[in-house]
Amino acid sequence: MRSSGLGLSPTRSGYAAYEMFPQLDVRLKSTPQAAAEARRSLEALRPGVDDRIVDEAILLVSEIVSNSVRHAGLDHLDAIEVHVRGEGSGVHVDVFDPGPGFDVEQLHGPRPEGGWGLWLLDRLSTDWGVERGDVTQVWFELAGRPLPADLPRDRRRP
Repeated sequence: MRSSGLGLSPTRSGYAAYEMFPQLDVRLKSTPQAAAEARRSLEALRPGVDDRIVDEAILLVSEIVSNSVRHAGLDHLDAIEVHVRGEGSGVHVDVFDPGPGFDVEQLHGPRPEGGWGLWLLDRLSTDWGVERGDVTQVWFELAGRPLPADLPRDRRRP
């Protein structure tokens, strides 16, 4: 796991203070343990990111990484990469693997034996998509809740 630091952005108030946006880059081996390692890695987003967003990001990344391991035809030498970038009060997540990808239009809904991962992705994320090329990229965004203007600054989460 490699954390690539913090991006800085001026606050809405225009003062010299800055809000920090987390960045996280993780490289995983394509093994049955990859999803669990991804879940542990995303815990590093706490406490700087809202707990709901971290919980949902962990669930969705776990599902996407599991799909890469199970369906992308990867071997143990192939890597799955996860990149997380804070955006305002939410996050943007990219998961890359060297597999052939899939056609979103040909996917079926969840069944009792499985198929819930992309259904959850569609329901929980603000936006998501799949890009196919030399690698497959599944990305999603989770938006945070706006902060109430009357909430004292020390009770607001970044």
